[in-house]
Amino acid sequence: GKTISAQGSQVNLSTGSQPQLNFNLASAASQVQVEIQDSSGNTVRTMVTGATAAGNGSLVWDGKDNNNSPLPAGPYSFSVTGAGSDGSTFSGTPLVNGVVDGVNLSQGSPVLTMGGINVPLANVTTINGQ
Repeated sequence: GKTISAQGSQVNLSTGSQPQLNFNLASAASQVQVEIQDSSGNTVRTMVTGATAAGNGSLVWDGKDNNNSPLPAGPYSFSVTGAGSDGSTFSGTPLVNGVVDGVNLSQGSPVLTMGGINVPLANVTTINGQ
């Protein structure tokens, strides 16, 4: 399959994994906050990093909650908020990256599958060989 990058906030946690959470910032941020939600929408982990340039960035999630306890395998989602040097906040764009392992055409519009995550073709921003 081809490696893609797409707009999407899904992340599939497998036992012992440390998923990379990718995002894009429209402008530079003095601080970036990433909130991870479980399938019920509850925030289970908040991660904060320092100054981050505009463009694509990423954080590695250790698969743990705010109490440093391992979370069960399954689907999660994440949101990204940047803080400007003036204290204003803005939303970043969550991205998913990975190798396409299937295509579903049953819904009319093509949906790519990537490690258990469904990605509408319209959300794909880049496709790379190999």
